[in-house]
Amino acid sequence: MAATLTVEAAAAPVADEAAAAIAAFTGGREALAGGVTLSLPALVEDGDHAPLSVVVDGGPRVRRIGVFSSGNPVALVAVYRLGPGAVPRLTTNIRLWRSQTVTVVAELDDGGFRAAAVDVSVTLAACRSE
Repeated sequence: MAATLTVEAAAAPVADEAAAAIAAFTGGREALAGGVTLSLPALVEDGDHAPLSVVVDGGPRVRRIGVFSSGNPVALVAVYRLGPGAVPRLTTNIRLWRSQTVTVVAELDDGGFRAAAVDVSVTLAACRSE
């Protein structure tokens, strides 16, 4: 039996938005845990610059990679579309408003979805008005 991924966070309404965004990305299909490596520090001192790295393990070609946030004002952080022959890995910086769970979901060419999630503590929040 395969493990499934559940998004949970302290702020239920925002976590619900993340779960809804993931469901929209997958068309309501289940995203299985595993097959995706998500690297993001457990402690981010400055939420304006959170380094994120994603690698999808070998197997079917990856069509898209979605990045989702359970604590930002907008749950969908980014969607990356990969063309044929593209190497399924990415490195970028994202902004994090507060401590939260960041989830990545990879859509595979066979119609399946794989996911990984990391809980992140943020010291200095991004997405703030000054």
